[in-house]
Order: sequence, then structure tokens, then C-alpha cells
Amino acid sequence: MKKQLILLAVLLGFFWSSSLAKASYTDVPDDSPYKEGVDYLELVGALDDSDLFRPTANLTKAEFYKILFKVFQDEVPSGKTTFADVPTDAWFAPYAHLAQNNGLEEENTFGPTQKLNKIDAMKKLLTAYGVAGGIIPWSNRTTLFSDVPSVHPYYSVIARLVNEGILIADPETALDPFKKITRGDFANLILDFEKWQIYKQEVAASDFYKSDIFANIWAQIMSNYYLPSDQEIDPDALFNAAIKGMLDSLGDPFTVYFTPDQSNEFSNTLSGNFEGIGAYLNQDEITGAFSFGGFIPNSPAALSGLHEGDLILEVDGVSTEAMTLEELINRIKGASGTKVTITIERDGASMNFTLTRAAVQITTVTGEIFDKNSWYIDIDIFGSSTVGDYLSTVETLRTKVPSPKAIVIDLRSNGGGYINSAAQITGDYVPYLTNLVTLDYGDFTESITNSSDGIFVGVPLYVLVNETTASASEIMTQDLKEVAGATVIGTQTYGKGSAQTLTQYWDGSELKITIAHWLSSHGTSINGVGVTPDITIQSDAEAGVDPWLQAAEKAIDKL
Repeated sequence: MKKQLILLAVLLGFFWSSSLAKASYTDVPDDSPYKEGVDYLELVGALDDSDLFRPTANLTKAEFYKILFKVFQDEVPSGKTTFADVPTDAWFAPYAHLAQNNGLEEENTFGPTQKLNKIDAMKKLLTAYGVAGGIIPWSNRTTLFSDVPSVHPYYSVIARLVNEGILIADPETALDPFKKITRGDFANLILDFEKWQIYKQEVAASDFYKSDIFANIWAQIMSNYYLPSDQEIDPDALFNAAIKGMLDSLGDPFTVYFTPDQSNEFSNTLSGNFEGIGAYLNQDEITGAFSFGGFIPNSPAALSGLHEGDLILEVDGVSTEAMTLEELINRIKGASGTKVTITIERDGASMNFTLTRAAVQITTVTGEIFDKNSWYIDIDIFGSSTVGDYLSTVETLRTKVPSPKAIVIDLRSNGGGYINSAAQITGDYVPYLTNLVTLDYGDFTESITNSSDGIFVGVPLYVLVNETTASASEIMTQDLKEVAGATVIGTQTYGKGSAQTLTQYWDGSELKITIAHWLSSHGTSINGVGVTPDITIQSDAEAGVDPWLQAAEKAIDKL
């Protein structure tokens, strides 16, 4: 979500100090309790031209996202949603697409006409504005509103709003969290969020006591630094270097700033759509060498003659020796129709491959019948479409083998993605209300529990992993090992035990920052260690043979 924060601050500053009445809706008079919120939405262009606003009408989900993303001034992404109830030509289709791309809606259906209650709207806004969650300990709870006692099921959500100053607690007044929210109430609520965000930024800026020095150095460079007459300083490069320096000082490889182009590529990867060659990359932890870990079917890389395991020496003549994995990905990816030349080493010989990049669509989950009466499910990434792809795959497998003898889940080269997607799929294999993951934010923790029925509890499980199985896929692997008794087959996994959140800015750039470390169902941390397999696979396997599947087949045959 791209937010024009500088413009927003100017608009809000003018709006709050002005006595001018902007709203032109005949059903929102000057003495209306909704006037300030409606004025603001109209001022920032979030409303359509009309004589009526309908402030007392109940807010639908489609209207919620339309207003939200118009306030955020987001650009509509390309492609289609996976929602079954969102026709491509529906007026709300762009907003459903944005909701899906930003991880705000992950079900198979969108429900455009669903009437939202207050707590629904509040929860979605907390996520949209990047407010971290957390469970409030019982010992710290007090009555927030007359109908929000310490035992309220959404106490922690409402307490977050109070702690941030978005809501003001009043034990004598009812909040009515389950009451349907009206369009007027939503206008006021989103304005409260906007005011909170500006205040938060002002506080952060005032806390940075050396900001004046930074600004002066910037001005000195731009105004006084010597350059020959035919050269000039690129302010974007200067800015990016400053941001990179700050983040590098944290020593956290997972806290990263994306330029607008990089941000678009990152979002497309999680959505299953991107432009490039369609290859998975591995990096040796000891030598730092890069190799191909696999290819997306029918992609340029899959059709090029490249082999899994080929060492990557150069990209367009630039050595990969000093590159980070992110830099290598950025060099290989590119616009559809452009070319990239990759120099590889295979069996001691150097070879060049020139590939034409193309639009690549990932089906994040595929499956087939394995060993006659078992299932094989391959999950490539936990993106926005993964849960839908998984459910479709399971339905197809059920038509062929309704009651599998065993299930093999392949998470090799799955670098992670959305924790909620991984948790939702893991829920099929563990009992109801099982603790799936605990997020440690430093000063508080939050737990995600299984809300599904665990329909495959008791079915023997085998999970295939390798050194690039990371993050959300490691959460799933460790949980299935601890709770479902799954047999893990492969090599030690990557060991990424931290969680990140994304903040998007008005220019399309994005910050991915570590906000928590996670613990598995039994409280295990794999950060820097990884998941240890029960059956270890040697890396010197014979060509044309998949030792992971061989090991799984041998184990299943013994059942």
C-alpha cells in the first residue's frame, strides 16, 4: 500500500486548522457527527461525485476497501484475483485485488456485499496501517468499555487501539464492537487512523535529535560537492545509499529497503506473478557460491538447457563472486522480452546461456498420486494464492485416492512467505486449537492457534526439505514434526526464525523490517540453526534420481 505521507501531512494540517466546509453531500450537514471524517475523505479524493454520502447506511466490504485504497492512493496491480466471487469486470475487482495482494484477504471468496461490524473494520485497519499484534496478559487487563471487559474475545485488538491513542477507553460507555459499522462511522474511524499516523511520524522525527545534521549533510552534498561540469549527483542513488547504510548497521539480512522497482518484483513474487527466467536459486552457506535449485515448468530457464545444480559464475558479464542473493535476483529478473546472459559451470566446464525473459506464472501448489495410494503435495511458496492452490490440489487428489495411506509434502527450496498461509495449511494436519506459532515481539508475545478441524490428523506425514527451505516453510516443518509426528527428510534447513512486516511509501518503495522472532508449537527456536531432518539425504545423489522421494517411498512401504 503506497501512502503519500508528505501530501497527507499538508492536507491534514490545512484541514484541521481550517474552518472551511468542503463536504458537498446534502445528507452530511455542518452539524453532522460525521462531517469531519467525510470532509477528509472527499478532500483526499477517496469518494465519488454524488449528492448523497449515505452516512447511516451499513458499510460493505467492497466499500471498505474502495475507500481505504483510495485514501492510500494505491495503483491497481495487473492480473486477476483468485476470489471465486469477483468477476473481472466488477467495479470492486481492483480493490479486491489490492486486498489480496496486501495480505488483507486470504479466503477463497471475497464477499463484496458482506456488512462489516466495528471490530471487523478495526482489525483490518490495524493490519493495513501496520500495527503489530500482541496478546495482553491477564494481569494487565482492565475494563476498557462497559461492554469490553477483561475477558472480551477481542480485548487485545481493542487494547491495541487504545494503547495507540486511536480509541479512548471509557468504562462507562459502550463500544458496541459487534454492531454493524455505518459509512459515517467508518469515515470518522479512518480519519482517526490518519491522524494517529501523522502524529506517530512527528514523534519519530522529533526523537531523531540529529536529523538536522543529516539534512545539512544532504544539502551540502547537493549544493557544494565538487563535480566536473558534465556530471551531476543522482539524488535517488544518494538516498538509497543512506537508507542502505542505516539498515546494514543493524546486521540483519532480512531487514531490507526495496526501491519501487524492487518492491514491485517482491510483491509479484508473493502473488505468483513476475517477469524473469523462472528459476530457483541456491547459495552455499560456506563458499557463498550460487547455483540453480530448480525451474518453474515451461519457463525460459526450464526450456534453456540449464540444469539444476549448475554453478552461476556471471550475469551479463558481471561476476557473482561478491554479490548478495538479492543482488543476483535483481540482475537476473527483468522485463518480459529482454535478454540476459548467464555464465555457468558444469562438470568443470564453463558455458554461456542467453535467455529471453518472459512473464512467469507460478502455480504455488501442485500434487500427484505417489506410490500408488499416497499423496505428493509440492508447495513452492506461501504467497497470496497458496491456500487456494492447496485446496484445489487436495480436492483433485481426493477424487483419485480419497483416503491416502500417507502424505508427502515437498517444501524444498520454499523460501517462506506469509505466516498465515503456512499456518492455515498446517492446520489440516494437527488438532483443533493447537498452538502453531508464537511470535516474540520483545516486550510481548502473540500466538496463532489452529482454527480448522485437522482433517488429516493421523495420516502418516513425510516432509521434504533442503538448505533453502526457510521461514514460513520451516515453521510448518517444525510444527508437523513436533505435533503431527511427521518424518522430515532431507538436509538441515536454512534457519530463519524471524518475522518481517512490510511498510510501503508514497513513491512505491518499501521497507521489510524484522519485528519478531518466532517459536514453534513446542517453543522451539530454529533461528540460525534450522530444522534437523530425521532422515538425512546426501548431496552426491546419482543423476536422474530423487533421493528424497526414494527415502519417502521406502518409509511408506514399511507402514
